[in-house]
Order: sequence, then structure tokens, then C-alpha cells
Amino acid sequence: MDAVSSAAADLALLKEIERTATDSRLRHVELVASGRRFILGRALHPGSGEPALLTVSRRGDRTGLLQLRNIRSGIQGASSREVGVVLDRLWRDTEPDAPSRRGKAEWGCLVSTWHSDAISLEKAILGLGGARIKAVLPLIQSLVVQIRSLHNCGFAHGDISPSNVLVTPDGAPHLIDFEYLTGVDETGPGAAPQIAFADEAFETPGYSHPERMATMSTGSYSLADLKRWDMYALGRLILSTLADADPYDFIDLDTYHQRALRLIACLMLDGHNEPSDVALGLPVRFFQEEKFNSIEEVADALERVSNDAALESAVPELRWLPENVVEIGTMAPAAFTSRVRRLVNTTEMQQLGGFQQLGLISYIWPTATHTRIEHAIGTYSLACAAVSNLFADPQSPLFRVVIDPPSVRVLLATALLHDVGHYPLAHDLEEAYPIAFDHEKRSIDIVTSKSSPIRNLLADTTPDGWAVVPEDVGSVIAGKLLAGATISTYVCGLLHSIISGTLDVDKLDYLVRDSRALGVKAGEGIDVRRILASLTTVLVSEEKAPLRLGVRSKGVRPAELVGRIRSHMFGVVYWHHSYRAIKAMIHWIVWEAVAARGGGRKGGRAVEAGLYSELKPGKMFSTVNTSLDGIALPPREGAVMDYLVALSGASAAREINRVLGEKLWYRTILSIEHHSNETSQPFSRDREREIWEAADSLLGHGDSSATAQEGLVAKRIELTRAIQGRIVEWFRDRTEGETRTLVVGWESNLARFQVSAAKHQLFLLDLSETRKATDKNLYFAASERVGSRSLEPAEPIEVRRSYDQAQLSQEFIASNAVIRLFCHPDFAHFIVQAIPAEALYAIVHSEITNATGAPPR
Repeated sequence: MDAVSSAAADLALLKEIERTATDSRLRHVELVASGRRFILGRALHPGSGEPALLTVSRRGDRTGLLQLRNIRSGIQGASSREVGVVLDRLWRDTEPDAPSRRGKAEWGCLVSTWHSDAISLEKAILGLGGARIKAVLPLIQSLVVQIRSLHNCGFAHGDISPSNVLVTPDGAPHLIDFEYLTGVDETGPGAAPQIAFADEAFETPGYSHPERMATMSTGSYSLADLKRWDMYALGRLILSTLADADPYDFIDLDTYHQRALRLIACLMLDGHNEPSDVALGLPVRFFQEEKFNSIEEVADALERVSNDAALESAVPELRWLPENVVEIGTMAPAAFTSRVRRLVNTTEMQQLGGFQQLGLISYIWPTATHTRIEHAIGTYSLACAAVSNLFADPQSPLFRVVIDPPSVRVLLATALLHDVGHYPLAHDLEEAYPIAFDHEKRSIDIVTSKSSPIRNLLADTTPDGWAVVPEDVGSVIAGKLLAGATISTYVCGLLHSIISGTLDVDKLDYLVRDSRALGVKAGEGIDVRRILASLTTVLVSEEKAPLRLGVRSKGVRPAELVGRIRSHMFGVVYWHHSYRAIKAMIHWIVWEAVAARGGGRKGGRAVEAGLYSELKPGKMFSTVNTSLDGIALPPREGAVMDYLVALSGASAAREINRVLGEKLWYRTILSIEHHSNETSQPFSRDREREIWEAADSLLGHGDSSATAQEGLVAKRIELTRAIQGRIVEWFRDRTEGETRTLVVGWESNLARFQVSAAKHQLFLLDLSETRKATDKNLYFAASERVGSRSLEPAEPIEVRRSYDQAQLSQEFIASNAVIRLFCHPDFAHFIVQAIPAEALYAIVHSEITNATGAPPR
């Protein structure tokens, strides 16, 4: 049949429908288009007084009748004026969903919305028709909502492309052409999709999913597959729309929104991204991991981009005016919602309020009595502020698009729980024996343990629960994905950098909190508000976790100052010479306890297991403890020391604990500054360099393996004992006149010293733990031309590394680290008077060199 004859036959069928439609009284029926399966017509519908679209199956086409049922059900189920409204349905001889009385179907007609004066999306974007589009974002949101309404009622469109989107004069888009609309067969639950035209594997070039043709040809695919293909096609449609649109013609296509929309579109491609299908310079792997899995996720991301209050409404902890607050943050009151309260009230969190944040630093600064739980809540408070500011980042939409409410809940829960595994003197024990003690690992165990009440609260999906996967929280604490985690490596790395990084909320809280508590003015120099207001997300390809927390250019100087203040706090507080002595005393007690349990990893784990058992509710935290000799230490810190001393059974450990119980500590008798520091005596600088090089070789920086750490501890114990042995030997065969000065009470002091040295460890060597002292790189986003709309949204935002921060990391050890030899307070004055400094230098140099196995120079 030629085209003219075919059109005449189609028009004749439409006229037959007009005559048949006596009840609906369709008038002015005319032919619009003819297809293989359907005839499209237009008529005046008397009910609405408006033109209506007629979708007519071909005469005798049973498959077309079944598809009309799909189209009718899909449009009615969507309940969307934009998708359209079913105005009427007509048939000849049989209802489409009933068998023909004569065994032969005639035709069916669906009467639905006609979009008057509409033009194609392509023409509307290019400004070639009557429709006027002022903004692209609402148009895309409307299309997403229409597809979501179809998906939610169990249908997939099947053929999304720019030619199947019409734009009416008011700028509203409308999905059309439901020829391939697919839904689930209504015959029963769990039935396969009702696919009309299953024998046709078709595609729309440039918009069809790469798997579509091959999968359809097998006939084995699901409605979920069809929905994925819809989302892919819509992603391609958005990319083509952005490519056609002139940014200066639309009020919302500034650089930020171009980046946001392109990022969302690329995340809709089901991971089938070509190298050019990227945004913000992110690698293809990112889009494969972070891809949207449903149109609902797309709609939520668009809502976050278009609505500044979207995240606040979904996460009550971010509200500006929360109903309940707690005044414990370092910057502002923290929202104290019911689920935050439930976490804080767990036994594990309450235990954090039973010991001091800074351990025995209160011996030196009596005001250092603030507790670990104060820091935990303060970190949570700053995390809330960080999220709000990252969401409002005017330069990069990455955080706003990728970090959804569940990810925010994971971050806030992590901020609260990042130290839940802490216990009294945890940092000191970890520095002493890192292969055995690890509060971070204990935190992860508490969060993820099947029997943990905290795990149950995190997984709770009630309004007072967190509704997150506990392994996601554990992964953010660890900075790597744990088994069972659902977040991606990219999100895990980004959230971890907010909690533990160069400019993390943990650091911002403890630097300010510790400074205030101790009366050290350094922390007052941190401009927390300006730093938070300049936060951004940066892409650093050379880092293991490419997405990291950074700052925009305006925040570089305040951020760099944090590193300076941190270095200052280490030099003045955390590595104060007296506290280094206290640490060295604690380390020796730990080593004695581990040795008493067999030494090495086995002994360390036995001590760790015993300590963790003592930390359980009803034991160490149920009573106020004192030291073994009845002299009070801070209660919980004293309980840990008592446990370790009792475990060791060594007289040296008991003596050290006795000294600590009297609030005394070993005294510095030799300090060796870092060799890079300037000195007026070249000989002294050379000697210091040799000692530091030997110490660096001994510490083996960079090797954190369990075997290396176990060997290092053994060497340090042997080295410390060797130094004491050499000092004892030095006194042999020497008279008072051979010492540096005439020492008052030489004979009595020497005799007492020799007796004590035979029983106790009187000398302790302090080598700074530079592993934990170095900091990470600080990155910042370069400034961009304000108001520019010509930046390429596929390209990355330029990121630079702070030179000042890099220099600071290199100088940190030189500025703060000192090798110190400590002596028991009962003998420190005698040793300083009796032994020349050059002799102590020689002893320390010789023994450190021997410990490394290097030949003496």
C-alpha cells in the first residue's frame, strides 16, 4: 500500500471512531501521524472543550490493544498533569483486556491530553519556537518528576529522547510517545514485565543504553533494567540539552549549576561513561562507583541543588534553630536531637566522661581536667557546621550532589563516635606498644559488633534512630571500607578527611578546647568561623583518597595558621618536656607488663585483652581507684596504671608508679636538639646530627608493619637498659675528684644510686614518635572569575597545595622534637653534678649507634 492509500485508510479509521463515539461526541477528528503500530489523531473533546490526543491501535492488532492498556494504566497511575490525563477510551467489538467474542480484535482508541502549541525540546532550548524557557533546572526537575511518577506506579517509558519531550508556551516540558511504555503484568505478584512488541529490539541512537539491544534481543530482562535504561536516556538528554543551551540565555546556568547538572547527568549513565562523559575532572571510576541507582536518587540530588533548605529539612541536626541544644561546642551550641541523646547516653559514650582528655598533663596544668566526651560532642558540633558550609559551597557542587542525607547521618554519627573506643591514657599506651593498643580499632569494634547497643541505635530505622549501616560508620573512622559497608571509596575518603585530615573538625575542636582549658593563648588565634565558611571539596588525583576536604582561596591563610598553632601546641603542651618524661615512665610500665605476659605481639595482645576486659561496665569505671601504694592518681588513669603495674609484677614498674602517684616525674639530664636547628658551635651541631641520624635509623620511619614495630620496642627496651648499664659502669673506679665538680655527699649518694640501679630503671630515653607528628597536605581551590559562565563544567576546579603547610610538615620535627635522657627524681641532681654532659652525649651516641647495628664512626 502506498503512502497516500495508507493515510487515507488511517483517516477512514479515525472517522469511524468519530461516528462510534456517540457518547463522548468527539468532533473535528484529524490525522496527525501514522506509525507501524499506532495511528495518532487529534479531536475536540466536548468534556474539556480542548483538543485531545487520539492513540489508535491498528485494526486487528491484538498487541496494539494490549499496549493501549499499558499506556492507559501508566498515564492513570502516574497521576501527573505533565504526563497527561486519560480523558476517555473507545473500542470496537472487544475491551482490550478481554478476549474477543468472535476471536478477533478490531481496534482501540485512547483519548488523552493534547499539548497545544507545544514545540520540541531541541527547538525550545535553541529559542526557535514560541515556548520560552527561562531556566533549565526546573525543566529538568519536571522531567525527572514525570519519569519518577511512571516508575513509582510500575512503568518504564522505554524511549526517552529530546524528540519525545514537548515544551508548551509556559515553558513546561511534557513527556510524550508512550508507544514502548512497559509495566508489570497484572496477572499476579512477581510476574514478568508485560512487554509489548517483545519481538522488536529497537534503539534511539545516542540515547539508548549500551546494553539495551543485546539484552532485548535475548528477551530476558526485567522492569528494573528498563528503568535503568530510562535513567540513562534521561542523563544523555540532560547532557545534550546543556551542550545546546547558551548559558547566557538562561538565568540559572551559571558555572555552579552547569557543573551540578552535568555531574548529575553523568551519574545517571549507569557507569557506562565514556572518557568524555565526566564532570569536574572526576575519573570514570568515580561515576561507576557513585552512579545513581534509581530515578528517586536523581530527584533527591536535584532537590538538594535547587533547595538550600533540602538537607536541613532531612537532617534535623543541621537546623539553624534546633529544639534542644547542648552548650559544649567550641563554636556554637550543638543540636541535641533525640537520636544524638540516645547515642550520648550509651554506657560506652558515658565512660568517655570518666577520664581526662589529656591524661596526666593535668600534673603540669591542673586546669586540664576536661573530658573526652566534651571533645566528642564538640567534634560533632563542628561536623554539623562543616556539613552546612560544604552544602553552601558556591564553587563546587560536588558535596551537595553526592553527599545525601544518609551519608550526612553517617558523618555526624562518626563525629560523635570517633573516640568511643578511647580509654584513660590511650595515646600513651599506643605510643608505647602500637601493635597491641589501638583505640581507633576498639572504636570500630564497638560500633560494628553484633552485640553492641550502639550498633543497634545506628541501624534503628525509627524516627529516633540513625538509619545507617554501622559498617559505614566504622569505615569512615578507619578511612577505608570495611566488609559490609555500603558507601563508596570516594565518599568514605571524603567523610574521613572531614573527621581526620589536615583541617578536620576533630583537630579544630581539640586545639581550641585544649588551649582554653590550659590557658594557652595559641588556640584563640584559630578563626574557626572563617575556616568553616571557606570549606570545599577538592579532587587530588595523587592522593590515595582523591576526594578530600579543602578550602577555597579566601580560607588559605586561616587554614595554614591551624598547622602553625598545632605545631605550637605540640611544642608547648603535648610534647612538653615534663610530659615527655611522664610518657616515658608510662611506656616503661607498659613494656614491663607486656614482658610479663610473654613479650612480643602475644604479650601485647594479652595485656590489651585484659585491659579491655577491665574497661567493661561494672569494673574499672564502677569505683574510684588509687595507685598500689595508696597515693591518689586521677581515678581512671590511676586504675589503668594499677592494672599494668599489677600485671607486670616488676619492682621497676612499682617504683615508677610510686613516683607518679606522688605527682613527680623523671627529670631531664640531657637534651639533644634536632641537628637542623642553628647553633653557634659547629662541633655540637655535628654531634647532634650523628645522634639524630642514628635515632632516625633506629626508629625506621615509614615502616609501620607489626614485625617492625615489635622489633623497635625490643630495641628501645634494650637501648634504655644499655644506657643505664653504661652510666653505672662510668661510676666504677672513679673518685669524686674525677667528676665535673665536687659533689656534696658523694659516697652516700653513689651508694644509694648503685643499690637503686640494681633494682629499678632509673634512666629513660625519650625518642619522639614522629610517625604521629607529621601532618597531611593542605589543598585549596584556586579562585575563579566571579560571574563567569564560560568555564567548562567537565574540567576540574584548579587545586593547589599549600606551600606553607608543606614547609611546616618538613620543619615540624626540627621545631619540636628533642631526644631526652630522663633520670629518677631522687638521683637527677646527683647525676647532673657528677657526670659531664660530654660523657652523657658519648654514652647516648654510642648506644643508639649500637642499637642500629651501624659501625661507630
